[in-house]
Amino acid sequence: MRILLILVFQVLLFSQSIEDNKSKKTSSFFEESLQTGESFRNYISERVVFFSTNIDNYLSDTPDDKIYNNQTYIHVEQSYDKQENKNFEGATKFRLRLKLPKLKEKYNLEIWNTKDSNDKTNDLRIDDPKNNQGVNAGISYSDKLKEYLNFNSGVGIKVNLNRFEPFAKASISKQINTSYNWIVDLSERIYISDKNGFDSTSSFEIYRIFSEIYKFSNYNEYYWNEQQRHDNFYNSLRIYQTLSDKAYLSYVVSTTSNNNDSEMQIKTYQGYISYRYYIKKWLYYDVIPKYSRERVNDFDSNFGIQVNLGIFFGKK
Repeated sequence: MRILLILVFQVLLFSQSIEDNKSKKTSSFFEESLQTGESFRNYISERVVFFSTNIDNYLSDTPDDKIYNNQTYIHVEQSYDKQENKNFEGATKFRLRLKLPKLKEKYNLEIWNTKDSNDKTNDLRIDDPKNNQGVNAGISYSDKLKEYLNFNSGVGIKVNLNRFEPFAKASISKQINTSYNWIVDLSERIYISDKNGFDSTSSFEIYRIFSEIYKFSNYNEYYWNEQQRHDNFYNSLRIYQTLSDKAYLSYVVSTTSNNNDSEMQIKTYQGYISYRYYIKKWLYYDVIPKYSRERVNDFDSNFGIQVNLGIFFGKK
């Protein structure tokens, strides 16, 4: 834990040194390294967009050599997690999304290993039944049926432990503006695969943006799988705070409950504070101290910390 805290402290110092050097019009070794890395990142971004254009030309009836300035991107995030009395755990998340402008940007080609979720935030959850993911590849279709109604569907293949698993998915979401500036988001997502059968995720979020600095949200979710046949509920209260155009804070408290091995009972309580800082528009880190209590551990207190480092290639 001490080593991790030292690493976090060093990252914070590097970030502050960049701002100090800008004011002093000097360049540190770290800032020069970032400038070199940005050149490499720009090269990769151009190649990704070029590859997307070639795919778009192949699928369309009117090919040309124009390189589109579209929203094709690659997102890679490396995370390190340390729980009390446990070893370090590392995980890599990635998503490649190829936009196809000639098809009116309704179709995307994607490769990813992160879960699909109704939740638009990078929320942390304990024992989420949807977390088990292999490498997925597929094509998706998105359309706005009405001004307030969005539809998304897709088909693809999941590769996990040398097993190829075809799947199909679809989702629909609706936004409702209510009185007193409260906004309601309703979403339904279904997922069908050969291995896990039919999944259904229903979510309800009500939120209000109080100013350019603060946003309050109550996000709730219900998940069901036909093979497990357990009712899984997730409920949370969240406050989002904008510190600057580079720094953001999130405060989250949540509970999870299900009827696995018992009647419907709360299985976990969790709270965390997430600090995100964008070193560059394409490079960020998160520092997330966490606190949780789990029924499986007799609700003993458990402290932990997670550090993420993320990078974008292309545009997001």
